[in-house]
Amino acid sequence: MESLGLLASGLANALTPTNLLFALIGCTLGMLVGVLPGVGPTAGIAVLIPLTFQLNPTGAIIMLAAIYYGAMYGGTITSVLLNTPGEAASVVTTFDGYQMARQGRGGVALGVAAIGSFIGGTVATFGLVLVAPPLAAFALTFGPAEQFALLTLGLSTLIGLTGRSVVAGLLMALFGLVLGLVGLDPVVGTPRFTFGIVDLFDGIEFVTVVMGLFGISEVLINLEQPALQVFGTKISSLFPNREEWGRSVGSIARGTGLGFVLGLIPGTNSAIASFLSYAVERRFTKQELGTGAIEGVAAPETANNAYTSAALIPLFTLGLPSSPAIAVLAGAFIINGLVPGPLLFRDRPDFVWTVIASLYVGNVMLLIMNLPLVGLWVSVLKIRYPILMVSIIVFSIVGSYSLNGSIFDVGTMFFFGVLGYLFKKLDLPMAPAVLALVLGPLIERALRTSLEISGGEASIFIEKPIAAALLGLAAIILLGAALGRLPFQRQAAAAEEAEV
Repeated sequence: MESLGLLASGLANALTPTNLLFALIGCTLGMLVGVLPGVGPTAGIAVLIPLTFQLNPTGAIIMLAAIYYGAMYGGTITSVLLNTPGEAASVVTTFDGYQMARQGRGGVALGVAAIGSFIGGTVATFGLVLVAPPLAAFALTFGPAEQFALLTLGLSTLIGLTGRSVVAGLLMALFGLVLGLVGLDPVVGTPRFTFGIVDLFDGIEFVTVVMGLFGISEVLINLEQPALQVFGTKISSLFPNREEWGRSVGSIARGTGLGFVLGLIPGTNSAIASFLSYAVERRFTKQELGTGAIEGVAAPETANNAYTSAALIPLFTLGLPSSPAIAVLAGAFIINGLVPGPLLFRDRPDFVWTVIASLYVGNVMLLIMNLPLVGLWVSVLKIRYPILMVSIIVFSIVGSYSLNGSIFDVGTMFFFGVLGYLFKKLDLPMAPAVLALVLGPLIERALRTSLEISGGEASIFIEKPIAAALLGLAAIILLGAALGRLPFQRQAAAAEEAEV
């Protein structure tokens, strides 16, 4: 009951004109990010973070969170009409969504996807209200040793689910950890990995790294791709008929439950939720999937958006980002002076519950924006690629320069842009690098505090039962991933293959 009272208070704050405007702007930008192929939610959030620099922390996170789940909604349109997913989670939607468009039922595919996404996102947000407070209260009992073990587990899980190569995931995680070490040592104050460059004494700007790795690299990759053409189908009815409704209800229910559960597991991602949901539907649907079955659109799209809201639970309660997009969002928390984790519920309940309430508001906004305005989003697809790519580069330059008024930051962004391009060409996963960059300083702080408490004895991590169990689980996950025995590893690899 206390949670419902806090949610009501948060809803009152979320419905203020200012916060409603931030949510609307975020939803609109998120839809644009999702609709425009080759951008994706991670790159979209990274490039658009500078828009929030002058906002208060609550407004900034409301806008960025809306961009995140708005992009998940928008990716459906390109999957159905272009047979081109905006991001990995929408890959599965192309299998049946595009076939429905070719059969003249593209509007129905978009309609059931929007409705399923709304239901999945709303139910998962309600689950967030129920699950987050007790989980945060439990996490408050953790000491430095338990925090170190928990953060290590989250990083290990993501490495284990990177798909084809655990070694590549480990290398990229080490790369991210090294980036997090650049700057002044937080304890003794000596420079580390700065090479005498004064601009690096404060560390590498997180925003410049993610804008380069995801924004600039996407531009370089997309310059190699041919121009995309919208499938010439007329969008008429957006609502399924009675028979299609009957077939969709079960798919939406299964997708909601599956997406929510996977969102609670650090290291999974929305692509795994979509692929696994599609695999489950093969056991229930009578029509063969891949031929334009409405279940093949309803289930993965619902799971995708249920996961999106549920994935905020580990971030809010444990401080664990579970995907690159969530890691960028976690970085935005830190930029705004907020450390994601259980202390937020204790120290900033007004902020937490306002952001959670804004998820409800955003889901309603996106439902309205998806159904009546489909024609508008389709017209956005006619924007020429050269104009889009140049706009992203210009906005990225302005955003990186606005951080500190430094050309060095602009150069850093382009450096990581080229690195990101090379990583993608070499098929190296960037998710572990970004997550390690966010978690690295937190892991270091927890590790050094634990060793100071124990007088330098590493046995503290074995003597603490919870810490020992978490570290043991992390080791099992890495070993299982190396042997190809993890439950969701096949879905992760399938998502990577489909995206490539």
